[in-house]
Amino acid sequence: MASKLYPDVLNHIFEYNRDDINTLHSILLVNRFWAKVVVNLLWENPFRYAHIQVKLHNHYIYKTYDKLLNIYRHFINDNNTLLFDYPSFLKILDWKYLRCEDDGVQLFNMFIRKSTKITTLKINNLNRGIEKYFTRDEEILRCVKSLSHIKTLKINNKIPSYWYLEIFSDIFNDLNSLSVDCYITDDNFLGLSEFIQAQKNLKILIIRNFFPLINEGLKAQSNSIKYIKLANNRFKGDANTLTSLKYCLSLETLEFSFWNLRKNDCQILSKISFPNLKSLIFDHSKINYEDLINIIKINGSNLNYLCLTNLNFLWSVETNSIELNLIEISKIIKQFCSKLSIFKLQTYWEHNSIIYFFHDIIINLDLFILEFLKSSKPLLEFKAPINLDSILSKIEELK
Repeated sequence: MASKLYPDVLNHIFEYNRDDINTLHSILLVNRFWAKVVVNLLWENPFRYAHIQVKLHNHYIYKTYDKLLNIYRHFINDNNTLLFDYPSFLKILDWKYLRCEDDGVQLFNMFIRKSTKITTLKINNLNRGIEKYFTRDEEILRCVKSLSHIKTLKINNKIPSYWYLEIFSDIFNDLNSLSVDCYITDDNFLGLSEFIQAQKNLKILIIRNFFPLINEGLKAQSNSIKYIKLANNRFKGDANTLTSLKYCLSLETLEFSFWNLRKNDCQILSKISFPNLKSLIFDHSKINYEDLINIIKINGSNLNYLCLTNLNFLWSVETNSIELNLIEISKIIKQFCSKLSIFKLQTYWEHNSIIYFFHDIIINLDLFILEFLKSSKPLLEFKAPINLDSILSKIEELK
């Protein structure tokens, strides 16, 4: 029994260094037994360490180092003589690292054949950028039919609707996490919505660029989706609003990252009650303080974590109107967020006095995080018990 548990214990220890490639390489050289354990971590997603971005025809492409690809090329025709079966360790398959290679489709297909551990598939660059790669995109779509064990999928809505309806819904119907890059406003959303609807128990939904019309999909997942993130919106029109979020009855985390909320979106959001919402995150996202107040009033009762980073009303405390806004926000947070235990705040270094406005909230937290915009100053974390003097003392040290 001990011999069976020992590798598991080692793997659990090595997991703490999964993002430290130098340490993992050092572990690899200790002995053969340790190497067999740590090689799984080193090769579960090696592409993230072994690529560069290159600009070609006004588009950025990912170029993977030949040293890594040449190892994998041994396995295309099953004539491997290497020590380990490296493709079998892969857990994250990302097409962008293979797309510009002449044998990229072969490599992609080889990974699908050789690895039973792939749980994350990223194909969100399909039919984008350089047109000569579009044919390859179509080819790899035909390769994914055997990847039924995928739990995390990253795609875009440039995939033709029939792929969603006739193929993806049958193959990938047990996702835990779905990320969609939205670029075009057409009837592809019908396919996307039905694809979401086909999921057995979708927990995480990430939407980039603009929010699509996926009402029926969200209705079907109303009791399963726990986390929604909206990021990097570029759509300037008025067509697609956030109305369909009202179907997400079990939502626990709502995050806006580089997402500028329009007035009508704010009005809609301030009327939606998420009874289980525990985390509300506004990260570099434009929202007026009045709208933020309304959202907190209706959804603050169960909040455990609130993040306000790079919001326009946090940029300065120089005018009376902004001071009044901050005082009002502080009062609303204190009144409606009685369960708040973690609060992240971001402002410019020269305006660090903003913490005075949130003093009554900060002293009752388990964790307060303070970050400074466009500054070399480190992120500051303060754990309970927290008092204003300790924060001011730490800021003084950094001057």
